[in-house]
Amino acid sequence: MRSDGWFIRIWKLIYPLIVYFAINLVLVTLISGVWIWRLTTANPNLDDVRLLQLYQQQVMNYQMAIVLGVDLIIAAVLWIFYSRDSRRLVPVYKKTNPIHWILVILLGIFGGLAGNFIVILSGLIQLFPDVYEEMAEIQYSGPVWIQFLSMGLAAPIMEEVLFRGLIFRRLRTYCKFPVALIVSSLIFGLCHGNILQFFYAFLLGLLMGLLYERFRTLLAPIVFHAAANLFSVAVTNYTIINIIISSNPLLSVVLSFGMVVIIIYLFNTTLKPEEEKRETINDCNSVL
Repeated sequence: MRSDGWFIRIWKLIYPLIVYFAINLVLVTLISGVWIWRLTTANPNLDDVRLLQLYQQQVMNYQMAIVLGVDLIIAAVLWIFYSRDSRRLVPVYKKTNPIHWILVILLGIFGGLAGNFIVILSGLIQLFPDVYEEMAEIQYSGPVWIQFLSMGLAAPIMEEVLFRGLIFRRLRTYCKFPVALIVSSLIFGLCHGNILQFFYAFLLGLLMGLLYERFRTLLAPIVFHAAANLFSVAVTNYTIINIIISSNPLLSVVLSFGMVVIIIYLFNTTLKPEEEKRETINDCNSVL
């Protein structure tokens, strides 16, 4: 078995990101081009300014539906690379039970709350109000059921295949767990593209990397990610949940952070980490 040099190792970490951004760019450009062409054909008398306004209005209404479709396509492509990696690794099975999966869901809910509270308490929202409003307008636009499907299904699958299934797992074949965890979480945060989501995604990335390491299955961070996103959508769209959380913010902060600590403790005592028996992903002449 040959050993890859650092250039090949870095390339193996970078090219999944290139694939992700390239497919995203191509699909969004194609959809936008077709959309503008149809609007131009249907409204030949509109000037460019009015046409652009009409386009932006319609796109905003279907923003999350577009994201849903694009994420599912990207997830399907990235899964091919993930499956190839899996064939080169020695599988390690962890004994789990339904209680563990309930804890994963709870950790997703309270971990997401804790991450949001950290961003709120940091004062970044006040420093970057335009970023927050733009982010919220995009994420919570369109029908609620589309938001649930996009943020609760497509995004968790696509992002976990990319960031935990490919980047984190490949890093684990090159370096120790703490380094792989921090580096993959930093990349996860940076790829969200703004300062607010960076801190939130970085913190949740640490928890999801920890889950992947403990469970040794991609399903664990996917379930966590889905729970965090679905709860966020529910809080935004259903007033009663928002009122319960905002009625006593101090209690909500203490409860969310306390639950995260308790759940992590339960994982550490009931789901012990094992020495992983896996091959490095460098037993093929192809750099892919």
